[in-house]
Amino acid sequence: MEPLTAIAIAAAVGGASGKLVEAAWDEGSKWLSDYFKDHREKAKETAEKNALVFLNDLALRVKDIEITLKESGRSKESIERAMDDPDFAATLKTALIASARTTNSEKHEILARAVAERLVSAPESLVTLASALAIDALPHLSSKHLDFLGIATLVYGIRPDPFPPALPPGEFGEWYVSWLTKMLALCLPELKMSSLDYVHLVSVGCIKYDPILGRDIKKILSPPNPELYPWPADKFLSENPMGKHLSDLWENGMKSVTLTTSGNLIGTYVKDLKTATRTSIKW
Repeated sequence: MEPLTAIAIAAAVGGASGKLVEAAWDEGSKWLSDYFKDHREKAKETAEKNALVFLNDLALRVKDIEITLKESGRSKESIERAMDDPDFAATLKTALIASARTTNSEKHEILARAVAERLVSAPESLVTLASALAIDALPHLSSKHLDFLGIATLVYGIRPDPFPPALPPGEFGEWYVSWLTKMLALCLPELKMSSLDYVHLVSVGCIKYDPILGRDIKKILSPPNPELYPWPADKFLSENPMGKHLSDLWENGMKSVTLTTSGNLIGTYVKDLKTATRTSIKW
């Protein structure tokens, strides 16, 4: 495969997306040069390669947005004039430098989605504000921290749509255990969190942590009308391998966690990345 270049990426995607990439790299190469000016040449080369991988991810996501706008008859002006918006330019600069500092492909994809969705979010909306905070936090998160945020977001707030589904109540329990098992198997590796991990997530603004706080995991996971749609919560948490691991994680600190908007946004992106799904963020 031909090495990535800004020109090659722009030519491949074309349209407003390609123009955005060209403009972003025109400015971005200067940002990187300034940021890494006192580093070794090898570090500079690696940083540039990392940033181009991020730009490629971003270009593909923006292209999808461009196609959607065209199909719905909406203007793509927000893409064409993105670099004229100082807030977007500042967000992109932070994301580009963050991407240059890591070879972690998950971080590149999360950064790209955050920037792409920033393009079509209303100014000063919660998504716009939280995406800037999320981009700031990402360089300071390990893969374990990303996995935890993905699990926490899934457990605390993401459910099938509609929920409960159009099933006879007697079939709900088996279906729901299957869904939870599948989601957790994709998102939940052998994840163990220490008290310092939680403190760190607090320090980067992704969670609030109150050791006195304790919630009931069965109530968190249950549907809004559990009397009508019963499910074997106790059996799931004590016998199902994914349920048992979740129960251990819950008792060892997760029950004391409250996600912030930036932590929720990162967690949603991680969950979607792991499960190859897309959660609609309606804030």
